[in-house]
Parts: sequence; C-alpha cells; structure tokens
Amino acid sequence: MPQDHIILAGISQGCATAILTLLTSEMQLGGFIGLCSWLPFQEEVKQAAKEYSRSFEKLQSLFDLFPAKQASSNQLKTPVFLSHSKDDDVVPVTNGEMMSSGLKGLGMNVTWRLYEDGGHWVNEPQGVDDMVQFLKSTQST
Repeated sequence: MPQDHIILAGISQGCATAILTLLTSEMQLGGFIGLCSWLPFQEEVKQAAKEYSRSFEKLQSLFDLFPAKQASSNQLKTPVFLSHSKDDDVVPVTNGEMMSSGLKGLGMNVTWRLYEDGGHWVNEPQGVDDMVQFLKSTQST
C-alpha cells in the first residue's frame, strides 16, 4: 500500500503515542488524526521549532532513533487533523491547543477543531463530519 494511503490516528494516550510514531519516522503519510490529546515533549518540540524552524534533526535526536545524517522532514508534510471538546474532563483542552500550536510551529499543515461538547471522545455529528471532510481533502492532494 502506498504511504499516502495510510492514515495514522489515535485518541488520548493513543494519539500521544501515534504522534511520536509519526514525528520519529521519516515517512510522509496520507494523514494524521488526533482526538482529545496532547503533544509529548511539548517544550522540546517548541524549542526545536524555535531553533531549527522547519528542520527536524534536533527533535529526532531527542528520541535517539535515527543518526542525525539520516534525519528528514518528510513526516512534517503529513496533513494533520486535531480536535478537542471544551467539556473534556480527562485531558484539558489547552493541551490540545498546545499540540496544535507545537505542530504548526514545526511547519506542519494542521487543521484544528474545537467543539463545545463531546467530552473525552468524538463530537457528534459535526466532529465526525469534519474528519470525513479532512480525509476527503487528503485524497485530492
């Protein structure tokens, strides 16, 4: 299967794990969907974005997974959809906002949606409709 047909997704801690998987890979995927989550190593990501702008070598070195000479920014081209509900009583919405901001700081194309309700889950029906629209938009690129 071509990499641009792969969508990586997660909710809450699964999203935090999935975003690290994407950020430490060298693959550009078809898209990433994250719900009700946060960005692990938020301060390090912010610092990497500040110091290196669109370069990703420092962030990858944080995880010590790839030698610096192999660092690439393909993964930064993966389109991202993030959403959070204001009434999430498990993960504060500010964590989702900081995740969106951190990924945008790395130069990623992030679609951010904030909903009034939905708790620690998917807002229905608008959140589902927004994800479908996002997925359709990734097919046209």
